[in-house]
Amino acid sequence: MYAEIVFPIALESKFLYYIPHNLIDRISIYKRVKVNFNKTIKTGYVVNLLDKIDNKIKTEIKPILKIIDEKVILTDELFKIGLWLSNNYYCSLGEALDCIFPTDLVPLKTKKITAEQLTLLEFKQTDKNLSKIDFKNYNTFVITNSDNEQIIETYIKLISKAIQSSVETIFLVPEIWFTTYIFDILKKYFGNSIILWHSKIPNKEKYKNWFLIKEGKTKVVFGTRSSIFVPFKNLKLIIIHNYEDESYRQINKPEYNAIDVAQYRAKISNSNIVLGSTICSINTYYKLKIKEYRSIKILQKNIIPKIKIVDLSKKENSYNFKLYYFSTELINSIKNRILKKEISIIFLNKLGHSRIIKCNTCQTVIKCPKCDISLIYHQYSNSFKCHYCGYEQPSSMKCKICGCQKFKYISSGIEKLYSDLTDIFPNVKIIRFDTDTIKKESDIQRTISEIINNKYNIIIGTQFLLHLVPYIKKSDIKITLLTLFNIDNILYFPEYKSSENVFYLITQLKDLLNQPGELLIQTFNQEHFIFKYLQNFDWKKFYNKELKYRKQLYYPPYSKIINITMYSKNEQNTIKEINNLISFINTKIKSENIHILGPVKTYIYKLKGYFHQQIVIKLIPELVPELINLIKKFFIKKYRLYIKVKVE
Repeated sequence: MYAEIVFPIALESKFLYYIPHNLIDRISIYKRVKVNFNKTIKTGYVVNLLDKIDNKIKTEIKPILKIIDEKVILTDELFKIGLWLSNNYYCSLGEALDCIFPTDLVPLKTKKITAEQLTLLEFKQTDKNLSKIDFKNYNTFVITNSDNEQIIETYIKLISKAIQSSVETIFLVPEIWFTTYIFDILKKYFGNSIILWHSKIPNKEKYKNWFLIKEGKTKVVFGTRSSIFVPFKNLKLIIIHNYEDESYRQINKPEYNAIDVAQYRAKISNSNIVLGSTICSINTYYKLKIKEYRSIKILQKNIIPKIKIVDLSKKENSYNFKLYYFSTELINSIKNRILKKEISIIFLNKLGHSRIIKCNTCQTVIKCPKCDISLIYHQYSNSFKCHYCGYEQPSSMKCKICGCQKFKYISSGIEKLYSDLTDIFPNVKIIRFDTDTIKKESDIQRTISEIINNKYNIIIGTQFLLHLVPYIKKSDIKITLLTLFNIDNILYFPEYKSSENVFYLITQLKDLLNQPGELLIQTFNQEHFIFKYLQNFDWKKFYNKELKYRKQLYYPPYSKIINITMYSKNEQNTIKEINNLISFINTKIKSENIHILGPVKTYIYKLKGYFHQQIVIKLIPELVPELINLIKKFFIKKYRLYIKVKVE
């Protein structure tokens, strides 16, 4: 008897091994085994069993050495998802299965768990919105334009209805830090019927929980993107909170989008998907318009703050010549809040003290030698750092061009912002809230406690500030000013979704205002069309304008986008091979529904010694599997050449 085995490596092949007599009774498809592969002991996944093989196979067939799992780890549904991942993303079947159930999860004996008595919210049949969800057919529902508390309350009602209907639920959140406060709420209602799942859960506990889920001993799994792969057999509800968050995208191979995986899993399991957010994405809005998605409407309590746009390109708006990036409006607004004992928050999308470091003598920009991007000055370590590869030099270094040791710093990072604010407001208590100053969970809890106890007048931070939202909502502190210090670095980032990203960011950040307050936006280009719609928070008109623009340029939702980045240490070879790939694709796919842009140098061309070229491909969704297959064929026997494939 023989087994076909796949490995978590970049090879599409299935490898044949024979099953020793003493293992025949224990072998099964969807179990992991240990085998000798290329002179090393490797873990693989059994995907097929054969009684006989072709007599023409002349190579020596090696034996399976060990069966790792006593129980079957995958289901037919999860195997289908693995195949789908390998067809729609740049990965092999083995890499896809390793993403679903990693090779490093270790077996252990499971203890018997007794379920607690559950407290379920009564589902009222008169609630027409929730009555739409019957757990019989695949549908996508959208909850939007409400605050987080209302949305989470709706989730709880839906989970309660699912448990009463004896069906199972996966509840996804974008990041681990979201889990604590929502999980605590869910535990009050659902007790031991809910299991937590994310990357920080120990592997032994994950292995135990995997089989509790597979055997139907829990009804709800709550966690981050990998939760979409848990082995429920009667899954009928998938909830995705803040579904447009970029954290749902896996950044390592396979670079899947958990939202797309959820849609595929819902289709093959006849499940309902509920997408929840304080504002829907443009793609979702389009699908609601064409009635591909359905809306769940709840009573709106969403409060829109007063929004003021300050144009920093006008000199009269700047606080002074040296601090031109502080508007007079901002300084006066902060002073006003301090007098009223209210808190101001300043958002900046940058870490570090300064973004660009120039030699004072020859004006050379100081860059990382491996990555060809600007080093950033960090005041706390008095050093220049690369945020990509970790390269670091003391600030006393010499300029490599002229030998000068004096530098000037251009463009403010968060450290520079903090330094300037302490100069402007010397007797005011200011705190930073970002990943440079907060390293662990205890730091978060301590700082949050200090903030809600009114120990600070000004809070400055990055997107990390969103940690504060649930705690602010439950406190009685007065946060009445939120400033987006420099929105232009997001608005003018070279990406087709940059304007939408700004709208989404502002929608999330405005929840930091727990009183009817003011949102102040500083920009050097007030003429950008987005500000016209932000003034009154008219998101529908903004979305309709964006849809016209995207239709003209064949961007999503009217197409799929695949971004292919090729890189190697040989610059000329990278350029040659990416052009060869374009020719190969054009030869194989003859269609008006595929457009190839590029090749061009990437935004960061040289990174860790590798030269990067990219192409952007716009195509209809039906062509994605064919294109992925072509890319895999092209890269067979391409040595010292690497590729990243991102499917939008």
